[in-house]
Amino acid sequence: MTRRFRIHTVRREGVWVNELEGEGRVPGDHREKDEAREAGREIADAIHAEHVIHNIDGSIAARLDPDD
Repeated sequence: MTRRFRIHTVRREGVWVNELEGEGRVPGDHREKDEAREAGREIADAIHAEHVIHNIDGSIAARLDPDD
């Protein structure tokens, strides 16, 4: 079975970050959610991963499939 990668854009310790599910943070902190979302999308595209964008409360705002 092929592992499905996911990049999560989340708020941690006062900044927006991207995390590779099961692996932890990807380098780069962002002051704005939009900046983190763009960076997360680039990472997700590069590794053909799903991109999960969270709201400040941790709930899921959007899921972007790598094939979209």
